[in-house]
Amino acid sequence: MLDLNLLKVFTIAHKHQSYTKASVELGTSQSAVSQSIKKLESQLGYKLFVKQGRSIATTSRGLKLFEDVDVGLNIIEIGVNAKREFNVQCIEMVMHLIGVGALDGIKMSTPSTNPDKTYADIRSQKVDMVIDYFPTNDSSLVSEPILTESVVVACRSDHPRLLSDTISLDSFQREKHISLKARWEDQKLLDTLEPFADYSRNDAIEVPVSTSGLMLVSESDMIMSCPRSLVEKWKHPLGLKIMTLPFKVEPIVINLVYHKRYINDPAHKEVRATLRARLSEFINKQN
Repeated sequence: MLDLNLLKVFTIAHKHQSYTKASVELGTSQSAVSQSIKKLESQLGYKLFVKQGRSIATTSRGLKLFEDVDVGLNIIEIGVNAKREFNVQCIEMVMHLIGVGALDGIKMSTPSTNPDKTYADIRSQKVDMVIDYFPTNDSSLVSEPILTESVVVACRSDHPRLLSDTISLDSFQREKHISLKARWEDQKLLDTLEPFADYSRNDAIEVPVSTSGLMLVSESDMIMSCPRSLVEKWKHPLGLKIMTLPFKVEPIVINLVYHKRYINDPAHKEVRATLRARLSEFINKQN
């Protein structure tokens, strides 16, 4: 019996007419693709590809094989994916906006503290997609903006010194801050936004997640710079006030990252659309 995994490698190599491009889609090496094709050719007893300059060309028998197996493989893959649970890693801020456990067929967890490991998990298919604010230049991955967030300052609604909906630069630099712990290359999220790092501030406490910081804000005179949507969500339950920053700062861009092999996968596309719709629903309620 032929190995379905080998047939899958063959169909992708045929579509690209390139072992290199096939390896990118599969998240493996070029040599691994070449070995899989050689193994399949050995089992079949005939050549599937021949070299044509710097690329490859499918043989006539290879074309016939592709016609016979491609539709069947797609039906199998769609059937498997339609029933499986999708593993989505999502930063805590967006998880609160989407709603933990609110979506059928989607298991959510927080990403690794090491983004390189997170993206390696996508390539190895341990994770189906990731929602995070750190970028990736990996050519095998797709990175699509899913949410753009402005940054605001949160304090408790009865703060003794901050009485308006704005905060002066002097107050911003004088008040004690709660900050989000660094996750990427020892950089805190807000310090990656221009020109946030140019303004000195009195960081008093670091927290691993934003909601922990907002709870501390509600019980103290400390302040916290945070994405607007998260503060809006917890403003009334925690008794918070939202203030505009005393300087302009670029927004936080949050990305949906997944492997290129799933760009046209029906079940995967449906999950991506569901996540986008859920976020849009929350944002529309705020406006």
